[in-house]
Amino acid sequence: MVEIKAKIDDLDYANIIKVAFPIIKKKAESETAAWAMVVRSINEPDESTIKSLLGLIPDSVKDKLVLMALERYKEEIPTALTSLAASKGLKLNVRDVSISLK
Repeated sequence: MVEIKAKIDDLDYANIIKVAFPIIKKKAESETAAWAMVVRSINEPDESTIKSLLGLIPDSVKDKLVLMALERYKEEIPTALTSLAASKGLKLNVRDVSISLK
């Protein structure tokens, strides 16, 4: 077995917030910070709302929200990586991915 680790940076937080807003809203239900109170009042965020949220959410929380979004798609990532490898002529099966903050 071979293990591959990847580091991800230069995250597009605005796009991640837009895509993962349902996850973020659910997380906001259990938070008491100002950003969470704002998030709970939003149904569908537009671009200006997302930019405002980026100013309210601390960087450490942004990273945790990205982690939550990736965890949501954790089951689909191995299949996507296996398909990508196959498209490059590499026959392999990605069984699992681990996602964590460093």
